[in-house]
Amino acid sequence: MFYTEQVRPRYPPVVFLAELETEFNKRDVHADLIADANDAVGLQVIEPRSNTRLRSLAHEVISEKRLATTLAEEMRILYVATTRARERLILTASQKRTDCGRILANGLLLGGDTIPAWLLRPCKNALEWVLYGLSDQRVLHQAFGTDLTAGTRDPGLFDFRLYGDNELKDLSRFVLTLRSNKAKSVFFTRKKTAADEDGRRMLAQVRGMLSHKYPFAQAVHLAAKSSPTKLTHQDDIFAQRDYSEALDRQPIALTASSQKAMPEARAGRLVGTAAHLVISTLDVKRPVTMAAVEKAKNRLVKEGAIPANLAESIDTEAILAFFGSKLGSIVCNKRNTIWQEWAFTFGLPASELMRGIVEAGDLGAETLGEIVVVQGQIDLLVRTPEGLLVIDFKTDHVSCDQVRKRAEVYRGQLELYARAAAAICREKVLERWLYFLALRQAVEV
Repeated sequence: MFYTEQVRPRYPPVVFLAELETEFNKRDVHADLIADANDAVGLQVIEPRSNTRLRSLAHEVISEKRLATTLAEEMRILYVATTRARERLILTASQKRTDCGRILANGLLLGGDTIPAWLLRPCKNALEWVLYGLSDQRVLHQAFGTDLTAGTRDPGLFDFRLYGDNELKDLSRFVLTLRSNKAKSVFFTRKKTAADEDGRRMLAQVRGMLSHKYPFAQAVHLAAKSSPTKLTHQDDIFAQRDYSEALDRQPIALTASSQKAMPEARAGRLVGTAAHLVISTLDVKRPVTMAAVEKAKNRLVKEGAIPANLAESIDTEAILAFFGSKLGSIVCNKRNTIWQEWAFTFGLPASELMRGIVEAGDLGAETLGEIVVVQGQIDLLVRTPEGLLVIDFKTDHVSCDQVRKRAEVYRGQLELYARAAAAICREKVLERWLYFLALRQAVEV
């Protein structure tokens, strides 16, 4: 679900996409050493007898994930590039006619209404994706002589021109001739008395080019997509990443069975994540009892979602305390609609998101008008007949004296949650609550 305020994009009238035949950069996929934050390190193994490189299992797994990420990014770039033009989009590429005809034939015969992923995955460049997407267009099959025009259509979506070697050579000669004639004309017709004026004009033009400032230069400091956590309290001590044992990390497959003690901060974050997962799987329309919570924990352990030793560290009493509280009774009320782990995507102008973080002049008016996509998850979104309630669980270990101060750290996050929920559901947000599981205390923000 996506909501965005009306902001007119400044798209150019004409967009050129040239050299679509350029192959995707897959050097990171085929490197001798590739690393992944979750799956350890993948190495190519050297067989000593034949002195050849063999890809290890870890290298294969990480390589496949890298390839999927690379292709997804290339497809996103192609989509953005082809949707920017207001009036005309011009695509150019240089490729063998036989290769283009083969791709068109495969796309028409094997694609159907939707081109399957297995057909797009081996593509080497954006041109092949474009040809697959247009493989049902008659004008392309006629140009490349596939003899499959009977199964195509001609809706007149675009104009297509095919140039051979002779036409390209003629065009190159024409351009070079024009350039040479223009240079000769300027040299022989320029008046000697106007030489100084021409020099000053050219100097002013060069100075203007060198002093030109790109109006969107500051946009590199603005993420196109972010989350409420990064925007509101990314520098908070509870949100900082722990790199103290980065070199001692083990693959995920060994984490569950490992008996090695983890640092207290890291263990606390893992327990907090597991507690959120247990709460999100509870059936709140039925009485939330000790047996119900334990059943949910056992099911998650059996499914492999959380390790057994981590499940034992979850504070079941704290979860029961929430559902036994006044706020929990609202959640369990059958007249209300409950969404657990409610994911949202919300678009806001950068000027509103960055207010209070940077000065408006630091990013420029053009950048502040850009749309930033905010994605997040609300632990519990409650719809009552009167309006909406936003509830977020926290596992921070703070004292009772510090809980109010701690809640203020999350105010910006809850405000973004409330704004997204109100805009998407088109309802008023009545209350925003934080529930600290360790203290078993609810705080309205």
